[in-house]
Amino acid sequence: MSEAKSPAGSNAISRAVPPKVDGQWRQLPPDSLHYNQDWYPVRRLLFSKWIDVVDGIPAENEAIRKLSDHFWEGDPLMDDVADMFRRHSGGRGRKMFEQALEQGIDTLDNPPRELVALFDQLDRVPDWISREQVDRGAVVAANVTAAGKAAGVFLNTLQTVQGGMVGAVVGATGRMQRDVLQRARESAAFWLHLPEPGGLSRYGTAFKTIVRVRLMHSQARLMLMRKWGADWIADHGNPIPNAGLVAGIPTFGIVNLMYDAMFGKQYSHQDMEDIHAFWSYIGYLLGGAEEIIPRTPEDGIRILDFALSVVPPPSQYAEELNKVSNLLLEAMLNSFSLPLLDKQVKSLLLQALHGFYFYVGGNFLGARITETTKPTWIGRAVPPMVRVLVRLSNLERWLPGRANRRERNRQQGDPFWRMLSGQFDRLAEQQKDYRQARFNAHDESRPDEMGEAWRES
Repeated sequence: MSEAKSPAGSNAISRAVPPKVDGQWRQLPPDSLHYNQDWYPVRRLLFSKWIDVVDGIPAENEAIRKLSDHFWEGDPLMDDVADMFRRHSGGRGRKMFEQALEQGIDTLDNPPRELVALFDQLDRVPDWISREQVDRGAVVAANVTAAGKAAGVFLNTLQTVQGGMVGAVVGATGRMQRDVLQRARESAAFWLHLPEPGGLSRYGTAFKTIVRVRLMHSQARLMLMRKWGADWIADHGNPIPNAGLVAGIPTFGIVNLMYDAMFGKQYSHQDMEDIHAFWSYIGYLLGGAEEIIPRTPEDGIRILDFALSVVPPPSQYAEELNKVSNLLLEAMLNSFSLPLLDKQVKSLLLQALHGFYFYVGGNFLGARITETTKPTWIGRAVPPMVRVLVRLSNLERWLPGRANRRERNRQQGDPFWRMLSGQFDRLAEQQKDYRQARFNAHDESRPDEMGEAWRES
């Protein structure tokens, strides 16, 4: 990587990243190529219908080689913008960024070269993206059942809390520990608007939210690179690698549909291709490198199977992230009361949610995240009950007006995330927290606040 692609600072950091030789894909960083058997049950459950899942690291193919190379890469365009904020201090960098995002780069007089380069990419729709297919994928995404989306949320929570790569980054910034509810509200706001009509148009709400989240990633990335330094990068690669962004395309897209299909929901292969196209465009806007974005859902499955096979062991922050995650869940359950049997009903709900974690994560990860040894009989009963309900939902396919009904489901954004967003907002109101989702939490953060130091900031 050239120094131009290393805005995190020193030449030492630049030298820690091996250069490409004759265009060859680089190998994974030395401390990243270790098989993690704890994630085998997750992979077996999720992928066995589609590919042969091995109890080990999957064999390489071209898609995996490309992904491995980009564990060394960040997001050069947005990283440069985040670094530009240091040059234009006092909020001037953010102000120019927001004006370009809200009104267009052409409305700025003499915009910084970093913003020009970023918006050249953002304002261009790649020729491999079909707007029509992306819009069809938005409809598919909005109509995945709550069960499929909940399973996807549980998988992502496992990756955040029990996965070493994401967990180390989230834990080191300290934001989940300090401000978990606002972080959850911003996550819900991100997901809510993705499938709504016009959401991904240039000035749509979802488009602008994606770009702001991308900036937050870059701000955290540069601070962690400065904090952890060249030796860490030489062993582990980029703290928030481009490979992780691209692996997120199947994680957040077709995985929800795949869980739904396991529960008995009927989908066509066209549905799978459409939701993959939808999330491929989102991944592009988030800074995923075009050359490694999987062009088919099958390639997406293969790279995610590989990525999950080498998830690093839990980070030093895993235990406290686990506690914070469980505290948020308990707070949501305690944010309402029932006139009768309140305590008993909430206990059953918690057992049911724990059972879902065991279903998605297997016995080892399920036990770690729920802090229990095994699911109760209530927890074990949840997956079969969910299958019955999801299969019954197929009846709507035969009712008149299905296309209009599916379109209506996304008019106010994603129904599942609208429900969660409402719950988070009610909980925030109970706590007299009236902040809006602004996606600017790292504007004032400093590298010396990363790691354990954030506890004293």
